[in-house]
Amino acid sequence: MGPGPTEGLAKREKRLAFPPQPKDWYMIRVEARNGEPLEKTIRRFKKRCEKEGLTKDIKKNMYYDKPSEVRRRESRKLEKRILQERIEAKAALAKR
Repeated sequence: MGPGPTEGLAKREKRLAFPPQPKDWYMIRVEARNGEPLEKTIRRFKKRCEKEGLTKDIKKNMYYDKPSEVRRRESRKLEKRILQERIEAKAALAKR
């Protein structure tokens, strides 16, 4: 006879409880130093989150961006970079 109904449920619960994480995934940890106030520990945690780009990523993913909006934003960014490079090239030629 095959596995009972509870065996399949246990496997599914285990699978959902701990989904596999990407290889570059890790948790930001900050441990309180001896005698350090909680506010200072929280400040260090916030700084580490900003340094890792977590807050920027959360703000970016707060709202859905349509693919056309993403393409438009990237093309504007590219145009701006190309324009800046041209200006810098002209300035370098003018210095000679």
